[in-house]
Amino acid sequence: KNELSYIFSLFRVNPNASYYAIDEKSGIIIGSHNLDAVGNECSDIGLNFDDIKNTKGWFYSKVNGQYSFCVFQKIDSNYIGYIVPVEYIHQNMLVMMLLIFLCLIIVSFVMVKSFERCMNKNVVGKIHKIIQKLKLITEGKLEERINVQSSFEFQELSKYINQMVQSLLKNNEIEQQINKTLRLALQASDPEKSLKVMLECLGKSLSGKRAYIFEKNKLGGDDNTYEWVADGVTPEIDHLQNLPPEVCQGWYRKFSENMYVLFENIEDMREEDPLQYENLKSQGIVSIAIAPLHDGDTVIGFYGVDDPPVEMLLHTANLLCIMGHFIESLLRVRNLVRNLKQMSHLDQLTQLGNRHALWEYVDKLERDASIGIIYCDITGLKRVNDTEGHEAGDRLILSACECMKKALNGYELFRLGGDELLAICSGISEADLWEGGRKLKDSMGEYGVVLAIGIAWRDDSAEEITTIMAEAETLMYKDKAAYYAASKIERRR
Repeated sequence: KNELSYIFSLFRVNPNASYYAIDEKSGIIIGSHNLDAVGNECSDIGLNFDDIKNTKGWFYSKVNGQYSFCVFQKIDSNYIGYIVPVEYIHQNMLVMMLLIFLCLIIVSFVMVKSFERCMNKNVVGKIHKIIQKLKLITEGKLEERINVQSSFEFQELSKYINQMVQSLLKNNEIEQQINKTLRLALQASDPEKSLKVMLECLGKSLSGKRAYIFEKNKLGGDDNTYEWVADGVTPEIDHLQNLPPEVCQGWYRKFSENMYVLFENIEDMREEDPLQYENLKSQGIVSIAIAPLHDGDTVIGFYGVDDPPVEMLLHTANLLCIMGHFIESLLRVRNLVRNLKQMSHLDQLTQLGNRHALWEYVDKLERDASIGIIYCDITGLKRVNDTEGHEAGDRLILSACECMKKALNGYELFRLGGDELLAICSGISEADLWEGGRKLKDSMGEYGVVLAIGIAWRDDSAEEITTIMAEAETLMYKDKAAYYAASKIERRR
């Protein structure tokens, strides 16, 4: 029972399989499930001894007349082999393939259904939820928020959509703020006030510390012409007049390329724009947004906001670019009003204030300050106009004005009519007023004019100014009459 042949017969489960033990030296079969083969050479049953010795793993050979699959392994001094006919191996292949294919179909179906269910639950359902929220958002319900946390991707998607909605809300707020700003600015009584209102609204809506306008001056420098500052912030407008051209030249280069200036931290401009960096650093500015102002194709200045929140910088720059058109329009209206006001308040010949300018000035006088009035008449103006022409008369008027400017330097001068000039001296002492009248008399010969003069003074302006002017005018007429009487010249000739 210890013989190999007996052992092979015990574990030969598969009747189609054959078992052989072959001596490693002689190639003689020393054991087999088939006792008739024992003692024969392996070649007698169709095995090539060289294949057995040299083949690692398995090989094919015709054994006992059947093409067979052979596996041999050396154990001690023998080769133990297992041989199965190929025909037997392949006889159930088609059935097995069909079974495998059927199993694959079933597994695939189960997987598809499971995947579909999983997708419906974890993806499609979540996407549908997001779509419903987006639909509400597109209908204007910007208070809606998306909170799908089932996966990292949905978390990120929810985050970005919520950021987009927040941006829309911010844009909506900015649009409302623009409308409010324009409404308040247009309600102001003049363009100067409109510009100040607009800067205040911009500064507050953008949470900035300072909002301002700079304009190019005639010298090529930049003047801070308007400024709004938040509570607790020190105004800088007085220190920012006639900035040298080189300070802002880097900004103007950007403006010429239709760019705006945007810095989250001015430290980023230290190397490329050191002069502007020092200018901003001295004001304690950290972040800044600046947009150009144009008159046609010409850049006439810029305006901006200091230290808006970093997360609002891009919104700030966009808003500044939009509002710039309205500020440019207000600046043009302001210039027009200034020109019209100048024309309506100035005498075109002498460039002294006219009656409109006089009463505007009077309205602003301090009532507790002393006041002196010198009322003058250009004696002989009619005669010069009649005999020498109006050009000569105009020269006489201008000479009389120069005479008054020299004698009454620093005080307000006005031309009331053809030959009447007036000086209002606020805060002057009585002695200085009479000294001014004396200088005026002494200067007449130098300028080739004769002026009739009336002087009136009060220690305060509580009395109606018209009463003081009437007193000075009466004294002027007395002086004029005395002149004509002394010179024996017929009046008005």
